Amino acid sequence: MPVNDAGSTRPTFMKRLIASGALRFAGWWSIFAGALALNSVCPICGGASCPVGIGTTGVIAAVLAGTKQWGGAIIRYVRGFFGSSKAAGEQSAAACACQGPGHHEHNHHSH
Repeated sequence: MPVNDAGSTRPTFMKRLIASGALRFAGWWSIFAGALALNSVCPICGGASCPVGIGTTGVIAAVLAGTKQWGGAIIRYVRGFFGSSKAAGEQSAAACACQGPGHHEHNHHSH
């Protein structure tokens, strides 16, 4: 394991940030917050410099950044969760070496 500047084998703070994805999340958050801040106003008072509007912009930017960073993994998980029964049926039909649909007692047609 490589040794850092302090002589320790522990990864540096920046390397841990990069590895955990926190730095990437902060980058996406700043992009979305900047884009939203250009046209955002407070939903309550309508002022552009209201702390509630700035806080709301930060929360919305965090949701968008999280979706951008981890949305694909979440969608794949949900798709795999709901599509697993169909895939299992297709695998069992493909693994069967019978001559036709009426050869065994199982059905080769997926519903």
